[in-house]
Order: sequence, then structure tokens, then C-alpha cells
Amino acid sequence: GQPYDDQWYHHIQHPALPTTESTLSLFETIKELNERPSNDDDDDD
Repeated sequence: GQPYDDQWYHHIQHPALPTTESTLSLFETIKELNERPSNDDDDDD
């Protein structure tokens, strides 16, 4: 039950530019995903 997993995973597999900007952008994406209540859905199982 992780519809966004493919999105951010693709970001890791095919990074635009291996720079600090790309890393920060990736961290921000993961941070947003972690803040989302989607993970709570898995716990409700």
C-alpha cells in the first residue's frame, strides 16, 4: 500500500544530477512522504 513508492524510488534510480541540490531535493521528497499519513494506513491493517 505505497502508491508513491515508485515515484521517489525512480528518483533514486535515476537522479537528475548527483549534486548537493539533488540530494537535498531527495531528502525533501522523502521528508514529505514521511509526513504523509499514508503510512498510518498500513498500521490500521
